[in-house]
Amino acid sequence: MFGNLLNYESIVAIINEKGGDYVSDVNDIINLIINDEKLSKSRSFSDKVYGDEPIIKVASKMNNYLPQKYVEMKKLAVSSFYSSDGIDETFYKQAVFMEDFEDSYDFKGSFSAFMPTYRSMSNAQLRGYFSWRTDVRHGIINETSDSFAAVYICELLNQIGVESPEDGLKKIKAFCEAYRKFNGTVTLYAAHWIIDYIVYYNLDKSLADEFIYDYFDESLDLLINCRTRDDSELFDSLCFLSSNNAVNSKFYRDNPDLFKAVVCSVIRAITVYFEEKRKSPFYEYLFGRIQTMRYQIFSGAVFYDRIEHEDYIYKFNDALQYSCKNGVWYCRKLYFSRNKNQKLSSIIKNTDSALRKKLGYRFPLKPVDCPKTILKIIENEIDRYFLNKKKEAAKRIEIDVSKLGEIRAVSEVTKNKLIVDDELPEPVEIKMVQKPEEIKNDSPLNDTEYRFMQCLLYGRSYAQVIKESGMLLSVVADSVNEKLFDLIGDTAIIFDGDMPELTEDYIDELKGIISE
Repeated sequence: MFGNLLNYESIVAIINEKGGDYVSDVNDIINLIINDEKLSKSRSFSDKVYGDEPIIKVASKMNNYLPQKYVEMKKLAVSSFYSSDGIDETFYKQAVFMEDFEDSYDFKGSFSAFMPTYRSMSNAQLRGYFSWRTDVRHGIINETSDSFAAVYICELLNQIGVESPEDGLKKIKAFCEAYRKFNGTVTLYAAHWIIDYIVYYNLDKSLADEFIYDYFDESLDLLINCRTRDDSELFDSLCFLSSNNAVNSKFYRDNPDLFKAVVCSVIRAITVYFEEKRKSPFYEYLFGRIQTMRYQIFSGAVFYDRIEHEDYIYKFNDALQYSCKNGVWYCRKLYFSRNKNQKLSSIIKNTDSALRKKLGYRFPLKPVDCPKTILKIIENEIDRYFLNKKKEAAKRIEIDVSKLGEIRAVSEVTKNKLIVDDELPEPVEIKMVQKPEEIKNDSPLNDTEYRFMQCLLYGRSYAQVIKESGMLLSVVADSVNEKLFDLIGDTAIIFDGDMPELTEDYIDELKGIISE
């Protein structure tokens, strides 16, 4: 519109009139033109009414304006189209070209793409992304399209805008932590990419600890190397791998150190047995073979593999290892049978049962199916444990012969003091009164609850028991469940308001607690 009213000479005249020193940038020029008195008296201006929107804008603020840097970046994508460059390489080249670029653009739209790159963005989306990234680099992280966030993380994965791999990891962690409050989806992907990042750039494996969401491999490694690991960390791994967590055992809660030591001793003995007598190791008996399979590093991310490892191995532990040969990546781990293991659970449960029997524990536990060889190892390790305890106790008994004379003298004095002249009183006859036979109840249940459980366990009617108690059936059942939970670690009675039923898995254990 101003092109019809003003020419170059008119603008220069206005600037000269105000003084050249007054003008510092293009915004000053715009303000001079808009506020000039001569222009304000012009009919073309006086006949029109204008709102708050500026009549003249800086080119960079106009919606259809695209800075030259973007134009040059787009040319890189065009040239890549005629070459053998893939999407990943094109993205990397464009990212390097735009590495230090900053923009300031008020983007009101959105951006979404399955594999987001610069090529999939419109002009406005490009300016919106780089303006948002400019804020991020200045410590201002605002909510944006998830695809923008993914592009930014992919830049960091490709070492764009970072000083070193360590610096890149630090920036990825910081961004994910800050952006998680807006949306956790992108950061979930990033947790997986961070593991690959540590592998690819050969960083210290301890940096991955907080991002490992599946501790199966770490626990399996502890099992594989059980002979060199202490009882505490080994026992934790066994609880994680087992289908029945041993910490729920009543015997464990009463004797944690004993239980932990014997279970770990049993596992180590079985491991040695398999090494000496079997063709495959103990962990394979439980879970199957660890295999090496082809692996796509940074799966789901736009990543240009420019290092091209030729012969590279990154080992987290004996259960998880990555490798690259001639640019092809592989991962060695247990791919199948990664669920909680029933065989391991039966070994721990039989150890629990044998320990209770050995010590005459008041709540016996019925053994479960298990190979006879393993049952024999359990028995031997328990015997060996208690034999060692006796030997240790015997070593601690020491007698100082030089002190015997002093002990005799002291005892003689004590004896004389105890002797008195007065006669002892006549003995009093004590008659024992036999109490009526009662229910032998060593459980946490009261008599009503104990009798109720006897009825359920041994097939008797509980109607009279409930009637005599004056309580509702549901109240008694709930009370029993609450008290027995500490013993079995689960619900003993399933009661839906009709007929109470015992949880089948715990019937044998409950019979060890409640006699007939």
